[in-house]
Amino acid sequence: PAIAFGLLFQDGCENAFGVVEMIMSSALAGIVWAFFSGQPLCILGATGPVLAYTVVVYNMYGSMFGKQYFLPMYFWTGAWFSFFTVLMAASDMCCIVKHVAKFTEEVFSGLISAIFIVEAIKPTIKNFYSGKYDQDSALLQAFLTFGTFMLASRLAALKNTNLANFLTR
Repeated sequence: PAIAFGLLFQDGCENAFGVVEMIMSSALAGIVWAFFSGQPLCILGATGPVLAYTVVVYNMYGSMFGKQYFLPMYFWTGAWFSFFTVLMAASDMCCIVKHVAKFTEEVFSGLISAIFIVEAIKPTIKNFYSGKYDQDSALLQAFLTFGTFMLASRLAALKNTNLANFLTR
């Protein structure tokens, strides 16, 4: 995951940080977590929501203030979130999680899914207008993109059918 997300960060943030930084931060987080852990399951590296947040903030901050100051702003944002995380853990604010409804989780996962779907379709559409590739290559990419989507949708729908009942006997 560190390498895959590192490449996505590198593409989304125009080489501001990438694979090496992601591997180093995951390793450092793992070492710190091993010393101070309080639970056995934790996602230490980057995730989809972190990637989406970082790319959106990078583009927004770069258009407003310039991209050369993104990394200091990103560091101080992380330090600010870390402070509040420690403050919430010290004051036992974890009890408010019981008020999070299933609806909130579904809206958040829908937002993240929409971001990834749009980011996956953008290059396919861009190939038709960029002039880099001929129309045949762009059409092949479109067929592969939407064919992969249809295959994944059909395979996900298989779990609701009676097709694999013989496996449960």
